[in-house]
Amino acid sequence: MNFRFFLLLMFLVQTSEFSFADHEVSFRTPAKRYGSAYSIKLVLMRNGFTYDVPVWVKPDQRESSLDFDQLAELGWNDPRLKPELMSMSDESLEIPKFKNGKSDWANLPVFSRSCCYGVIGQDVLRDFEVRFDPTPPAHLEWTRVVPEEDSQAERKKFRPELSGLFSVHSIYGTVQGKKIDFSHTPYRLSLMKSELVMEPEWRDPNSDEHPLSSPIFQYQLVMPKRNLVPTQISVRYFKSARKVGFKPGLKVVRLNSTLVSTLDRFELEDFLKGRKSKTLTIATEKMSYVFDFEKNEFTGSQSLQTPPRRY
Repeated sequence: MNFRFFLLLMFLVQTSEFSFADHEVSFRTPAKRYGSAYSIKLVLMRNGFTYDVPVWVKPDQRESSLDFDQLAELGWNDPRLKPELMSMSDESLEIPKFKNGKSDWANLPVFSRSCCYGVIGQDVLRDFEVRFDPTPPAHLEWTRVVPEEDSQAERKKFRPELSGLFSVHSIYGTVQGKKIDFSHTPYRLSLMKSELVMEPEWRDPNSDEHPLSSPIFQYQLVMPKRNLVPTQISVRYFKSARKVGFKPGLKVVRLNSTLVSTLDRFELEDFLKGRKSKTLTIATEKMSYVFDFEKNEFTGSQSLQTPPRRY
């Protein structure tokens, strides 16, 4: 009886392994979004050393590239040598022949130079169907696909549709003649099928949006702490801002309890346009100020009894 059970168990194991091999393998990796462009972290290994290398995902670029000068700064002894292992979210990838290329292909947003050491292009992406999801936290879902006979004609025809997708300057783009808000719209891309599928817009069910067309004030990001410093307050809000003591030159460290240093420019503007909540608390190290997007004015300020920790 035990022997029969053992044979049955072995049969099931073998069957399940065979079935698993026939299925596509999926995984998810965290991403950082700049406008409608995404960056991810690749893990490269060589001579026993591991390198965490952030790279852009750029489907309209045929070849993947790395900035050899930046790799050398990380300690890579000879950037021309291929890594022994390349992985993403613990998933091993086929290693492309990286060409040498600078990563600032699109005039990156302020302080994002450290973001990326290269670009992942079609030579890697062709083996996957990739779903780009801006839902916080932003991420990419990768599904490995079975290779098919390459069709250069289809791919060449498909490339123009991809070139407008990835902008670091704006969250908007045009796809098939339709304006898309990429900060809320997931989409699926399959290079093998020459297929781009836009999904329904995602909205945070817990947010109460009152979006403005422009931020409530202009700003700059000041290093080394990457504080947000207002430079000019809209005339529309200047009177209520002066009443509560909010003015240009203040060093803002938090927006609704979120550290400014953790946000990119487009995430910052989501806060400053009312896309996160109906009220916004703007905190310096000593004071907090409240802006009400329903009333379109600053409504109060408060001294912080215990200043927040310095970063």
